[in-house]
Amino acid sequence: HAVKAIMLLSNCCSAALGEFLRDETGTPLANLFDISTVAQLLALVCVMLIPASPNGSEEAASQETEGSEAAGPETAQSAMPNWDCSGEILCRLQQLQEPLTDLWSSIRLRSVMWWTTWALAMNPVHGLMLIYWQSLVRAKNFTSDHNGSMMAVMYFIASILTLVSGRSKPLFSCPSVVVIGSTLVSGLLLCRIVAESQQGPLFAWLLAYLCIFEVATAVATFQVGYEVTRAAEASSANGTFGRTPRCARLTLLFSTTVTLAGVTEVGIQVLFQSLRSVVFRIEGLGIILTVLALVLMLARGFEATLKPKSLYQLPLLIHESVGTAE
Repeated sequence: HAVKAIMLLSNCCSAALGEFLRDETGTPLANLFDISTVAQLLALVCVMLIPASPNGSEEAASQETEGSEAAGPETAQSAMPNWDCSGEILCRLQQLQEPLTDLWSSIRLRSVMWWTTWALAMNPVHGLMLIYWQSLVRAKNFTSDHNGSMMAVMYFIASILTLVSGRSKPLFSCPSVVVIGSTLVSGLLLCRIVAESQQGPLFAWLLAYLCIFEVATAVATFQVGYEVTRAAEASSANGTFGRTPRCARLTLLFSTTVTLAGVTEVGIQVLFQSLRSVVFRIEGLGIILTVLALVLMLARGFEATLKPKSLYQLPLLIHESVGTAE
């Protein structure tokens, strides 16, 4: 949550700087894109200069790699002269089997399944909203244009709420409620944004939508990471591998989710090609989220009839004594 809040705060500073350069100094839009590109390159250089942690997954991975190399150097050398193309392909496929099995086992975890469904719907909608909302403001024919300042304020408030939400136990106790509630409210807010005719209330509804999305994203990232890690540790301790992942492959899980969300976003854009008005497009996004929330309600009721309550309501907090999620 703290990292997510810092990222939102950086977006706030970026929006405020863009507003200042555009309105106060008269910087052309092309130069603003150049400044943004240079800033991203500098950020990449700074990330590369950050020293690696002496303890953690990277060290464990390096030790595992060294151990595997030390265990069988003679085998690898003896296999090189008798290299077989079909055997090499089969070996590569066998190496892919374990991470794919872990990925599938991770997605089947209850909280991960709920939050993955949420991400596949909310992430594409949010990506499209970042494209459509300024066109909507122009379509409303508002006299003033302070989008940068408004975005800075919205990101600042969202960063504070994201940081505070890390200490809220109810957000982590029942993922299905948060998923359904955030999806339903977001869909209704998008429909309300379209119907608003005044600039102030429009930005207020947009602020509410942005805060819900950012807070839910932070909760989802923490909850998915914790549940997958806990399941992998339990499998390793008990020596039982089947329905639970052998290893917490969070990078693979998050990358797969982002990729599928991108495919969904492209599909929505293709579906909206016939809608020329940005008002109809945003309203369509709101209807999609509202309908999805209703479907998820039915799925939640069906789930409740299949499983006893004690089987699927498990505590998901790391620091249960203080109720924090940093």
